[in-house]
Amino acid sequence: MSFNEQLPEWKNEGTRPPQTKLNEGWLPAEKPPASWFNWLLNRAYKSIQELQSKAESKDNKGSPGGYAALDEEGNIPIEQLGNMPDMEAGNIEYSGTESGLDADNIQDAIDENAANLSTHLAETMPHQFVDGNKIYRWGFRTVNGQPQFIYEEVV
Repeated sequence: MSFNEQLPEWKNEGTRPPQTKLNEGWLPAEKPPASWFNWLLNRAYKSIQELQSKAESKDNKGSPGGYAALDEEGNIPIEQLGNMPDMEAGNIEYSGTESGLDADNIQDAIDENAANLSTHLAETMPHQFVDGNKIYRWGFRTVNGQPQFIYEEVV
């Protein structure tokens, strides 16, 4: 991003004034040390430099590779959605080797996860843990509105 004004470069880091001076400011007729002014100008230079280096051009708003401006409710305005690439879940390759899923595209992964979740929710005790050399199944249920932790040894 280009800026109209040249960055006011100030490399001398100076010396940070004591906290009391930072709290009270300059007093009338006071002549502070040059090192304090150098510190102040260097901090201003570095702060502006940081802002300029992290700024995003308003020309990139709503464009591919740019950023989205949000509406009053925090949503992406509908007019910016047309800039998104066409991404149907069935067309996106998926290689979730660490997930344990067999799917090779996003839509199949969504469907497989939904099936797995349905099976999981239907089970009374879908989880397992090991204690020494014994394996237990466990889950949660509610009885008369009271949550209960339930488990049994897997034989």
